[in-house]
Amino acid sequence: MKQILFAATLLIAHCGFSQHVLELLEEQHPAAGKVEDFSWMAGSWSCAIWDGVAEEYWMVPQSNSMAGMFRFSADDSLRFLEIFTLEQTGRSVTLKLKHFDAGLQGWEEQDDCVSFVLVYQEPNRAYFDGMTYILRDPDHLDVFVLMDHGDGTQEELHFPYFRISR
Repeated sequence: MKQILFAATLLIAHCGFSQHVLELLEEQHPAAGKVEDFSWMAGSWSCAIWDGVAEEYWMVPQSNSMAGMFRFSADDSLRFLEIFTLEQTGRSVTLKLKHFDAGLQGWEEQDDCVSFVLVYQEPNRAYFDGMTYILRDPDHLDVFVLMDHGDGTQEELHFPYFRISR
């Protein structure tokens, strides 16, 4: 019951910012979780977006981590890539990623990455600070990302993936 009330409070507190993405509150600790809890994300996923194709690939859990990549292509050319890991961080899990242009030049500084800590999870749903994964059914994965435009505005991006392989 406590977990349901906590989730409802989080959803109500954030519905003004985004419909699907949660953010970790200052006084809040990351949610407990194990990398194995996210094995349902493993596989190859694709969707049409931004007049191109987005693909996301997740490997199965191994050695307390999962690894994967994101590729965006448009007009028959690679636009950018992301390499990411899902890592055990104490009692919680953190999703870390780095962006690269088509020539593999990193967007972040060499030793930096973008991190998304786990806010809440339930079966087939993972709410990270700024990113959400929802497995609608075995062949459809919705990913929502809270994009900060740098001018004080934010936009929720939706990637409606379908499975291309397991």
